[in-house]
Amino acid sequence: MNTNDMPWQVKAALGAFVYILLGVALGLSYWKGDNSSTSMIVGAIIGQFATVVGYYFGSSESSQKKDATIAAAIPAPADPAPKPFGG
Repeated sequence: MNTNDMPWQVKAALGAFVYILLGVALGLSYWKGDNSSTSMIVGAIIGQFATVVGYYFGSSESSQKKDATIAAAIPAPADPAPKPFGG
């Protein structure tokens, strides 16, 4: 299964699971008073958010459109089978 064929509900559920997991970890580290873990988790949340935004609104979306445009513009070869040498 291609990742682009995955239903949006599955993507949303996976994202929600990861954010809930990070939220629980953040709450536990704050409750324990572990400042270094809290800082790392906050950085992970910011990094994940930036990655999601970059994926959906950044170069990945435009690269897919560009690849589709290039593929549509290139004509298919008339005879894709290679010719034997000397014949």
